[in-house]
Amino acid sequence: MSGTTPPTSPDSEPWQCRHIRLSNPAGPGAPDVPRLLRAVADLLERIGDDIEVLDLGFREDNHRDGPWTAMNVYYRRGAPRRPRPEFGD
Repeated sequence: MSGTTPPTSPDSEPWQCRHIRLSNPAGPGAPDVPRLLRAVADLLERIGDDIEVLDLGFREDNHRDGPWTAMNVYYRRGAPRRPRPEFGD
Protein backbone atom coordinates (compact mmCIF):
# COMPACT_ATOMS: atom_id res chain seq x y z
CA MET A 1 0.00 0.00 0.00
CA SER A 2 1.30 3.41 -0.94
CA GLY A 3 1.72 6.22 1.52
CA THR A 4 0.29 8.82 -0.87
CA THR A 5 -3.27 10.06 -0.56
CA PRO A 6 -5.41 9.32 -3.62
CA PRO A 7 -6.97 12.28 -5.42
CA THR A 8 -10.34 13.34 -4.04
CA SER A 9 -11.92 14.69 -7.22
CA PRO A 10 -13.65 12.07 -9.41
CA ASP A 11 -12.47 14.01 -12.48
CA SER A 12 -8.83 13.59 -11.44
CA GLU A 13 -8.98 9.86 -10.73
CA PRO A 14 -7.47 8.22 -13.81
CA TRP A 15 -8.99 4.81 -13.08
CA GLN A 16 -12.59 6.05 -13.31
CA CYS A 17 -14.44 5.98 -16.58
CA ARG A 18 -17.94 6.25 -17.96
CA HIS A 19 -19.68 3.48 -19.83
CA ILE A 20 -22.37 3.45 -22.51
CA ARG A 21 -23.84 0.41 -24.22
CA LEU A 22 -25.45 0.89 -27.62
CA SER A 23 -27.41 -1.58 -29.70
CA ASN A 24 -29.55 -1.45 -32.79
CA PRO A 25 -33.32 -1.54 -32.32
CA ALA A 26 -34.89 -4.99 -32.21
CA GLY A 27 -36.03 -6.37 -35.52
CA PRO A 28 -34.53 -7.15 -38.90
CA GLY A 29 -31.80 -4.46 -38.58
CA ALA A 30 -30.52 -5.70 -35.20
CA PRO A 31 -27.39 -7.41 -36.63
CA ASP A 32 -26.48 -4.43 -38.90
CA VAL A 33 -22.87 -3.68 -37.82
CA PRO A 34 -22.31 -0.60 -40.06
CA ARG A 35 -25.48 0.97 -38.64
CA LEU A 36 -24.27 0.32 -35.10
CA LEU A 37 -20.83 1.82 -35.83
CA ARG A 38 -22.46 4.96 -37.27
CA ALA A 39 -24.57 5.26 -34.11
CA VAL A 40 -21.43 4.99 -31.95
CA ALA A 41 -19.66 7.66 -34.04
CA ASP A 42 -22.70 9.97 -33.82
CA LEU A 43 -22.90 9.48 -30.06
CA LEU A 44 -19.22 10.32 -29.58
CA GLU A 45 -19.69 13.50 -31.61
CA ARG A 46 -22.65 14.51 -29.42
CA ILE A 47 -20.82 13.79 -26.14
CA GLY A 48 -18.21 16.41 -26.99
CA ASP A 49 -14.59 16.83 -27.86
CA ASP A 50 -13.26 16.74 -24.30
CA ILE A 51 -13.36 12.95 -23.94
CA GLU A 52 -10.79 10.22 -24.21
CA VAL A 53 -12.15 6.90 -25.49
CA LEU A 54 -10.52 4.16 -23.46
CA ASP A 55 -12.03 1.08 -25.06
CA LEU A 56 -14.71 -0.14 -27.45
CA GLY A 57 -16.19 -3.59 -27.01
CA PHE A 58 -18.26 -5.34 -29.66
CA ARG A 59 -20.57 -8.25 -28.97
CA GLU A 60 -23.22 -10.23 -30.75
CA ASP A 61 -25.87 -11.97 -28.69
CA ASN A 62 -28.32 -14.56 -29.93
CA HIS A 63 -31.93 -13.76 -29.17
CA ARG A 64 -35.07 -15.59 -30.16
CA ASP A 65 -35.40 -13.26 -33.17
CA GLY A 66 -31.79 -13.83 -34.26
CA PRO A 67 -28.43 -12.11 -33.66
CA TRP A 68 -28.33 -8.74 -31.95
CA THR A 69 -25.19 -6.58 -32.05
CA ALA A 70 -24.12 -4.15 -29.34
CA MET A 71 -21.11 -2.01 -28.47
CA ASN A 72 -19.79 -0.90 -25.12
CA VAL A 73 -18.01 2.46 -25.10
CA TYR A 74 -15.71 3.24 -22.18
CA TYR A 75 -14.55 6.84 -21.94
CA ARG A 76 -13.50 9.57 -19.56
CA ARG A 77 -13.48 13.31 -19.60
CA GLY A 78 -10.07 14.72 -20.30
CA ALA A 79 -8.10 16.99 -22.56
CA PRO A 80 -9.80 17.96 -25.82
CA ARG A 81 -9.18 15.65 -28.73
CA ARG A 82 -6.65 16.81 -31.27
CA PRO A 83 -8.09 18.19 -34.51
CA ARG A 84 -8.56 15.49 -37.09
CA PRO A 85 -6.35 15.84 -40.15
CA GLU A 86 -8.14 16.37 -43.42
CA PHE A 87 -7.81 13.63 -46.00
CA GLY A 88 -5.14 14.47 -48.54
CA ASP A 89 -3.08 16.61 -46.14
